Amino acid sequence: MSSKKFRNRPCVYCTAATSTTADHVMARQFVAEAFRANLPKVPACSACNNAKSQLEHYLAAVLPFASRTASALADLTDAVPKRLAKNAKLHRDLKAGRQRVWTREPSGIIMPTMTIPVDGEKLNAYVGFVVRGLMWHHWQVVLDADHFVDVMCLASEGERFFDGMSRMNGSHRLDENLGDGVLSYVAVQGTDRAEISVWVLRLFDGLKVSGNDPREQATRWGVMTGPRLMQERAERGARALASLKATAAFARQLSRHRGQA
Repeated sequence: MSSKKFRNRPCVYCTAATSTTADHVMARQFVAEAFRANLPKVPACSACNNAKSQLEHYLAAVLPFASRTASALADLTDAVPKRLAKNAKLHRDLKAGRQRVWTREPSGIIMPTMTIPVDGEKLNAYVGFVVRGLMWHHWQVVLDADHFVDVMCLASEGERFFDGMSRMNGSHRLDENLGDGVLSYVAVQGTDRAEISVWVLRLFDGLKVSGNDPREQATRWGVMTGPRLMQERAERGARALASLKATAAFARQLSRHRGQA
């Protein structure tokens, strides 16, 4: 039974419904039993709790293959086969999608490794749930429909951008590790608005994901939150800047053509 302090509050994930339960921000099934004490819990409604649970069931069967935590081998040996036995289609998809690629280790050594397919949209959606939960857990901030949560899997250029953003001044800073590396994150909260924040997260002690080009790999996720009006203004500014650049490029091109005439 969930604690009364987590019931009859706004659900931290959707804010549109009243919470009926306490939800672990990072699912207990991801974490070795020795490290499950004091995992953050937040108020959640039944619909959001179920939606997040569906993502967790999928990811719990997939992500341990790329886990670098101390409990990864035990999880793959004991827990993952039982999870895949309950989902024959997922088991077939993972087996059919296996590939061998070369990957660069932190030491710089390039090693052959096996990859399996993972649904990036589901993974990013789960990271979004996690950040919404952590916003409430650490700062008692609830992000409603007027706020955005942008989740990005960070390749090299994205890492540089978010590393710079996470070093900026803020009203609060975080540097946390949950479940012995299952989830680690740094975050900075804006000085003017509590809903503005920047996060850099790692899962399973640095599991790697890649897109169509296996040479472009990522081990971290970047997340930005804030009011939608701020996001819309930034997007309008970016479009205006792009338009100015295009106009200037056309003017230069026209000038060259005139010179050639």
